[in-house]
Amino acid sequence: MAILFMDSFDHYGFGGDANARMVDNVYASVTSNCFPSTGQARTGQGSLLTLATFGQGTRRVFPTSASEVFVGFAFYALALPEETDRFTPCQLRDGSNNVLLSVVPLPDGSIAVRNGGLTSANVAVTSGPVIGAGAWNHIEVRAVVSTGTVEVRVNGVEVLSTTGFTFGANFAQWACSSRGAGGGINEYYTDDLIVNDTTGSYNNTWKGDLRIATLFPDEDGTPDGWSRNGRDKFGNGVFITEEGCLYVDDQTGFNIGSGDFTIEFFINFYALAASGEQTIAGQYRTDNNQRSWRLYLDQDSGGNLKFDISTDGTLGTVTTIIDWSGFQFEVGRFVFVSISRVSGTTYLHINGRLQGVGVSDSNTYHNSTGPLWVGTQLLDDGPNASTSVEADFIMDEFRFTVGTGRYNSANYTVPSAAFPRSAPGDPNFANVELLFGFEQSDPVIDESGNGYTVNLTNTGDPNAYDVASDAQGKFAVVDEATPLDYTYIAADFLFAEGTLTVDALPTATETVTLGSTTYEFVSSLTSANDVLIGADVNETIDNLVAAINGGAGEGSVYGTGTVANTAASAENLGGNQMRAVAATQGTAGNSVASTETMADAAWTGSTLSGGADIPAAQEFSFSPLPLDTTAVRGVQLYHRSAKSDAGPCNLQTSFHVGASSSNGTDRPITTAFSYWTDIWEEDPDTSAGLTPNSLTAGAFQINRTT
Repeated sequence: MAILFMDSFDHYGFGGDANARMVDNVYASVTSNCFPSTGQARTGQGSLLTLATFGQGTRRVFPTSASEVFVGFAFYALALPEETDRFTPCQLRDGSNNVLLSVVPLPDGSIAVRNGGLTSANVAVTSGPVIGAGAWNHIEVRAVVSTGTVEVRVNGVEVLSTTGFTFGANFAQWACSSRGAGGGINEYYTDDLIVNDTTGSYNNTWKGDLRIATLFPDEDGTPDGWSRNGRDKFGNGVFITEEGCLYVDDQTGFNIGSGDFTIEFFINFYALAASGEQTIAGQYRTDNNQRSWRLYLDQDSGGNLKFDISTDGTLGTVTTIIDWSGFQFEVGRFVFVSISRVSGTTYLHINGRLQGVGVSDSNTYHNSTGPLWVGTQLLDDGPNASTSVEADFIMDEFRFTVGTGRYNSANYTVPSAAFPRSAPGDPNFANVELLFGFEQSDPVIDESGNGYTVNLTNTGDPNAYDVASDAQGKFAVVDEATPLDYTYIAADFLFAEGTLTVDALPTATETVTLGSTTYEFVSSLTSANDVLIGADVNETIDNLVAAINGGAGEGSVYGTGTVANTAASAENLGGNQMRAVAATQGTAGNSVASTETMADAAWTGSTLSGGADIPAAQEFSFSPLPLDTTAVRGVQLYHRSAKSDAGPCNLQTSFHVGASSSNGTDRPITTAFSYWTDIWEEDPDTSAGLTPNSLTAGAFQINRTT
């Protein structure tokens, strides 16, 4: 290793929230007034801004400590300090965070080096001014533990050399720091930062004035096995809302009454609230008792999806028709949701699968005079939305049908295209009261036959946005200068699963088979794999789950001698449903049998389904190098990655040129989005130093290894 790290500060986004991403497995700490900014840029779009107030700064730990290091960076100050201890754009620290070296600009433009922090005594000072205000200066620093050597070069010229330092430990961190306001300086910028040691065959000494260019993926390569999870579903337009909503004034056709209806949409949460009611849609005005219905995630009950209704508009008659805990929404995943009442029974489907069982619902919903809204719950007739809990979702294809219940107890295939905009494509189009495709922005257009006027609240910036770039390819959901953690490519390694829905108590001798084991329902236990029929369906499912998992109750709720099922495990979802999940990850679980001989129950399929193996690697080429590039000294590849559950997940990057490749480190990924980096200083095809052709002809892959 020679290059320890480099940074252009162009890939974290810009502004005060970008420093939060800098500490995602990159920098050890970043203060609030130190962040990437477009205020000044030497290379690329921006640089690191540090305000010389309240002890601002950042630090980064080296991947390995070093006894000799070179630090190169570009420095820009709006003004030189009026005092000698205001700020240091370069510190070297040991592994215990003790400051070993501070490089300090002085009021006259000279540079001091100090064997400690900003208030330490000068060890050496340049003979005169070497930097100025209002311009970029390139500074290089060399420090050697064994000899106490510190050398400084400015714009390629040596301006200081001393052997008067006593370090006492190897260098383990780089930092920049300031002491506080005052002294005629209020901000400075850092760009093109690179730190190297003396090991390895490349970049092991002075490097000169290097520029750090940030390149982003610009084309999908082969292989391309990962799935794309972008902001779009169909077309280019989507509705994005934070703390606002769209709303339509009450219409006669919105009155559901006691009849059939369907509410359906694709939704993608880009954030899930920690608490409160994260609303989705409704006609539910609370300030004047005009509640009819609303759909929301109750984050105070673990994220349950709830559907509330009122029969007279008052809080006293509010009833929760659906309270479903059996599905957990994930950030960045589009989900198709439908609520449908058919002949007095209301059904919830998610991704085409019935959730629980139909709920008896003969209620006459209140004929609200309030607006119908999508997003954060509307407080009044508009344009004010509640700001207590942000909606934080992306939506595509919302359809509200009154008079037709489109989905009953059967599972169905999720729409693979936008909803039809007319009959006969939709035989029930005449009953469609609202239809949003969000392909037109400002204003959003109702594409039902009614063409109602759609309004937007004045908070949360709700609107339909053209996100056509997402559809260009997988590269387009991972190429944002400001990273969006709800758009990503994914290498899913999925367990097969199936759902058993039980509508009524089983009778004795009816059976359920899971894998190679058949469980028989009985009134009294006599044999292994017997399952006691409970007082109700939910208790019976509990008994079956205990038998499958080898849980508590052997000999009392399931037969003695029953052993835990080796093909799958099970859980009671509530709502008269049991979910079985294959024991083995991947497509192998799709062959696990799931059958029954019950008159009032059914599995989602004769085998578990949905298991998926780890896909092939994903390859990308990157945007072109700057036109004035004459040499390439190193490549540092960042990927920002996370896993969605507690299971193992390792990712490994690789650099390909021609038929040759070089792998990065195989790394275990965490459940929080973090940056991971690999550095290459050698062309894998030529086994020599990198050249511009290495990147022009090269490509990078990311591969899930476990």
